[in-house]
Formats: sequence, structure tokens, C-alpha cells
Amino acid sequence: MLLIRKNSRILIASHIFTLMGTIRSSGISRYFPVFSGYVNRIAGLFREGRHPAKVGIYYPAETEWMGESMPVEKPARILTENQISFDIVSLDYLEGARIGEGCYTINGQTMEVLVVPCAERLPERLKNVIRRLQEAGARVLFADGKPEGTEGSVIPLEELGQALSEYRGIRCAQDQPDLVLGEYERDGSRYYMLFNENVGQAVHTEITIPGLDADDRRQTAEESGTDLCHFNGYVSRYDGFSDTLTRAEHHMMLHLEPYESAVFIVSQEELEYGSKQEKDSAAERIFLPVREGQDGWHFCRLPETWKVRFADSRSYPEWICEAPVDSLCCVQQIEGWDAKAGTLSFETQLENDAVEAAEAVLDLGTVYETADVFVNGISAGVRLCKPYRFDLTGLLRSGANDIAIEVTNTLGTEVRDALSHYLAIEPFGIQGPVKLHVRGGRNLR
Repeated sequence: MLLIRKNSRILIASHIFTLMGTIRSSGISRYFPVFSGYVNRIAGLFREGRHPAKVGIYYPAETEWMGESMPVEKPARILTENQISFDIVSLDYLEGARIGEGCYTINGQTMEVLVVPCAERLPERLKNVIRRLQEAGARVLFADGKPEGTEGSVIPLEELGQALSEYRGIRCAQDQPDLVLGEYERDGSRYYMLFNENVGQAVHTEITIPGLDADDRRQTAEESGTDLCHFNGYVSRYDGFSDTLTRAEHHMMLHLEPYESAVFIVSQEELEYGSKQEKDSAAERIFLPVREGQDGWHFCRLPETWKVRFADSRSYPEWICEAPVDSLCCVQQIEGWDAKAGTLSFETQLENDAVEAAEAVLDLGTVYETADVFVNGISAGVRLCKPYRFDLTGLLRSGANDIAIEVTNTLGTEVRDALSHYLAIEPFGIQGPVKLHVRGGRNLR
């Protein structure tokens, strides 16, 4: 059995498979490059480096045949909910580990802690490894219990995360059990991928990302009031969809919509951002939800009447019919539209009295599922998943502006085959709420 790289690779895979549900769409040919480009860029970051986990979990293949045994998924879940990176290690790898002072090394990966899931009995081979680790000063923790005659510390399963809090990759202001962390090291830089696993609620919390020194990581976990100025390394946020870097901080506010991910890079030298003012402002507009009255932002009224047209994948971009609605909505409850698969186009005209330099963000709320926004025929970007937030800065002009929102759903709506008929059929369209935010200039009307 091989050493299992849990956090980084499985995290990337789970996030990508989430997006693949969107790509099984009737618009697959035109949106697949968006998906594949994102996958290639993210996968390119997490390669030719190392997973810096300091915690190993014994894989209980032997103990499962010797009586009652805790599944490995239980301690793995607790560590995941506490943003603690780990590897799952088998007995044969543990026996071949190079044991040093307070640590053990497997395939070049040095760990300091071994977590052993509760078991009725342990094989003698594992007991021998545990004794060697304990004699070398490495920490061995038994989750929820241990057999009689076995030396070592027992930690209640629900307290495992707190017992290993010094190994948290990041620090959150509040517990965030739905926030999954993947860590990676490459070329002197550290990479953090954060993923919101919750299907219905956003993660909104302050986080602290440590510097490149190991002491920074320990201090981040142990001291809530740490002066962060001493943390070494520059922090950047990478957007895999737009392939852009923006400046970030060691201590910042993080907002992730359901299934949204974020990648942060801590590097020894400051990375190239392009125009600082432009990039930082764009990051603020897209990465954090805009709040009414905050930092000069305010809502602008959108037209109530929209023209709604439909095209399937064979006819697009020629629209084959109009939907019997005149607003931003979902259409699956309209008679005859419950099995439609293709693209809806919501079109309207917006009068703009604001100066051309005014900042503008269009937030579509909840969309099913791929959204493509056009302003005067120019694409403002494509979103495959939440947040369906589009930066319209520089696209709105004085006078009339043609706005088009194209929404493409999946083939599962139309093709009810043996593989997909167990899946929930999602709505088709824009559920919202849809809001247009501007800052600077005068109101749009």
C-alpha cells in the first residue's frame, strides 16, 4: 500500500469533480476550454514539490481483522475540519520509516505525530513501531482509546483537532469545519488551497496565513494576539479562472461561496502583479461580496423587463424561441420547459449617467449553472460556479448599454438516462438575487 497524499491532491480532485457537473452541459464545446484551462493551471501549481504534513494517521488494515476498530475516516475528518494536513500511512511504510529525534521520515516526508485510531487489538509489528517512535520522542496519540498494556496518550476523538492545533496550516477567527485546506511546498514557496465544502452556506471569517519560517506556523496556532509584522514572505492570491495574481496579507478576511476555492501563495520575493491599484481594486470587487453603504458602494436599480430567448447546443448562437417570461428568473416550472437543455439569454438595456471610470460589479446571486455576461457585446467573463460576480468596470459607457446574461444548464435536464436519473434535477435560469453595485460617478437609472 502506498503512502496516501490526502489533503492537496484529493482536495484538488474533489473541487474539480464539483466543477465537472457544470461542464456536462449542453454548451460543453464552448465552455470546456474555460474548465480545462482552470484545471491545468491549478494542477500546474501543485506539482514537483512536497506535501508538508507533519501528522500521519495509521491506516488500520490489520486492526480491522482483529476485532473492533475505528475507521480511518473518523480521525481524518476531525483533522480536516481543523485545517490540519496529514498523510495516511500503512504499517509496512511505518516499519520502513527512518526514525530520528522526535520524528519519522517516509519517502522523504518527515512527520512528528502518529495518530492511531482506536482498536480492540494491535499487531505486534505495530506495537514495536510505536515503542521505537516513543523512545525517539515522536508523539503517538491514540484516538478514543487503546488496548490494555499499550503505552501512550489517549485523546478523545472530538478533541484531536485541539490537541494538534499547533499543526493547523492556517488560523481562523472561528472554527470552520467546512473549510478544507490543502498545503504544498515548491521552490521555496508555500501554497495554500482553501475549499468551502458546504453546499449551501458561505464561509466568512478572518484568517491568518503564517510566514515561511516554521516558528511562524507554531506562533500562529498558539497566540491569537500575535503581531504579524514579523512574518516573513509575501502573500498573493491566485485566481485560476482569470490566471491573475493579486496582493494579499498574512491577516485578512476570507469569503468563499459554497464550493468556491481560493489559492494563496507565500513567497520569498514579491510576485509580479501588474498595476497594483488596478489589480488590488479588482480583487476587492470580485473576492469579497459588496455591501450596501460600505466603502462608498451603493445599489443601482436594474430594469424590471428583460427579453428572454433560448437556444439548444445545436442552434446556438441562433436563438430558436422566446421564453414566455419577461424577467430574471428560472424557467423549469413553465409548462413545456421542465426538460430544456441549452442556453437562456436574458437581455435588457441600461441607461448609464455615471462617469466611465466608475467601478461596477454585477452579482447574479444563484445561477444554474454557467453564466456568461456581455456588456455592449463585450464579455465580462464566464463563471462556472459561485460566486457569480462580474466586474463591469470600464465596460459601461455613457448613455444606453446593452446587457446580456447567458445561462447554460446541463444535459441532465434533458437526458434522463440510467446514470443520471438518480440525480436531482436543478432549476434552469437565474435565481438571484441580482444586484448591480457601483462606486464613484452618479447613479445608473
